[in-house]
Amino acid sequence: MAWQTLRYQLSSSAPLIMHNGQTANPLNKFAKSLDQISHKTKKTDADHEEMARIGFLAALYMSPDGPVIPAVVIDATLINAAKKSKEGIAAKSGAFCLEHARLEYEGPRTADALWADESFRHVALVRVGTGRVTRTRPVFVKWSAVVSVNIETTIINPARVDDWFAIAGTQVGLMDWRPQHGRFQAQRL
Repeated sequence: MAWQTLRYQLSSSAPLIMHNGQTANPLNKFAKSLDQISHKTKKTDADHEEMARIGFLAALYMSPDGPVIPAVVIDATLINAAKKSKEGIAAKSGAFCLEHARLEYEGPRTADALWADESFRHVALVRVGTGRVTRTRPVFVKWSAVVSVNIETTIINPARVDDWFAIAGTQVGLMDWRPQHGRFQAQRL
């Protein structure tokens, strides 16, 4: 067994839209806050604004230093790219991202400051059941990140990981509304 760590610089070629799915958990603090407002029969403009704010904050993947791309998201993206060449099982068993990647961009680093800057808001109608509702998600137009991936070299050739990241950047994308969003160029460091 021989492990090797590969590092890649990801640079945006399309905006990145975040959508942390934590509100699917009814015990989540954001889900509880949304539930209190969404069950009102007559919502005011202030209620709609607060629902958008809570949804935005809930959609962020945050660390104490600001937004991140979670390791599980990087793993899933790499596996989906490897599946394009029928190598998904190898990627799943022999490549792991062990740490979140700090998202680099021009702008504020806290959740509240991101909300305050409307250029970081993506507002769109989304289908929920048979209807459509407005959702507000964090968007990062120009972004980059350095990701580290550990590979088992008896299973995976490092050159294949280069190929998977190239495929991921053009055909798969990261996070929400992909592959139109979350596309990137990858360069091994």
